[in-house]
Amino acid sequence: MVHGDYGLHNCIATAEGRIGAVVDWEISTLGDPRADLAYAINAWEEAGDPAAIRPEAASTAPGFPKRADLLACYAETAGRELSDIGFYRAFNHWKTACILDGVVARYDAGQKSTEGVDVQALRDRRDRSVTNASNTAATFGFGG
Repeated sequence: MVHGDYGLHNCIATAEGRIGAVVDWEISTLGDPRADLAYAINAWEEAGDPAAIRPEAASTAPGFPKRADLLACYAETAGRELSDIGFYRAFNHWKTACILDGVVARYDAGQKSTEGVDVQALRDRRDRSVTNASNTAATFGFGG
């Protein structure tokens, strides 16, 4: 199963800081679990990320593990080799950009109320997702 929106915002933690439950399964499907891993890793901001989507994310606080630590833990626990994770990360950044572009288009067309919504922030987030997709693809040696 692929959750489709797997990140801290859809998890309930135990008092010990472990994931006790994953919620919000309405867009789950069958698929490659590395798609969920990429989504979680891409949303796992680190201090100093050049095109951070959410620079204030909880994962930037002291004490949170780094992306590399999460990937190593996943690889060991799942018994999966992750040399192609860059593909999944770039794909997820592109997917995020496309979703945000659709949301912005609905606001621009007057199909959604903009009351209390920072549409420019959504545009900026979309653009950072495009930048991150291009940078990730280049870093891992594909795309162009």
